[in-house]
Amino acid sequence: MDDIRMTSFSHKIAYFDSGVMTPEEILIAADLVSIRLLGDPNIGIDRANEHIPPTHCVWARNILEQAIEGLDSDIKGVIITHGCDCTNREFDIWLECVDLDFMFFLNAPLKRDKTSLKFFVKDMKELITQLEEYFNVSITNEKIIEAIKLMNKIRNLLKEISEYRSKMILKGSEFHHIVKNVQQQDKKEALKMLEDKLEEIKTKNSFADKNLKKIFLT
Repeated sequence: MDDIRMTSFSHKIAYFDSGVMTPEEILIAADLVSIRLLGDPNIGIDRANEHIPPTHCVWARNILEQAIEGLDSDIKGVIITHGCDCTNREFDIWLECVDLDFMFFLNAPLKRDKTSLKFFVKDMKELITQLEEYFNVSITNEKIIEAIKLMNKIRNLLKEISEYRSKMILKGSEFHHIVKNVQQQDKKEALKMLEDKLEEIKTKNSFADKNLKKIFLT
């Protein structure tokens, strides 16, 4: 990691997470905008294939390809969270292939017992320490609590909006687009977007009479 420390706020930090274990609340408390890396279907994976073994999935290859080609210039770092063996091992590859100064591997345990919780808390504290040192910020308990409140509002709104799918008012593809937008923008802006979207959805009628069928993809 470079010795230069960031001094201004509202930088973006990306995260590569096959689950939902990355604590965005900590990033918000650090005055960072968290951006989830979702991949880009418009690019190939030729350069990633030079570094990744054949056992790694296409999604992981695509995200590495995206990073090798270069992420947005305002993304100042990346967090890779352990969600599978692929993400566990791919962090080492990112260290060699991706040009970012701040990189952190968050070792999220797969078990849910007391020992695992203690382990995860310790790793999150290390994340806080490194974020504070590199971005020259102070992550206080008060900021984390406020960030938790913000994220809970977002999650509750997403849950409420999601219920309109069963009422045949919101399509699954539309909800998927909403979730993607939330994961890739400033969370205060995302909250406002969700509030506006919910009010818009409430004015819509069901499209159940349009002979559309529900499709379940696996």
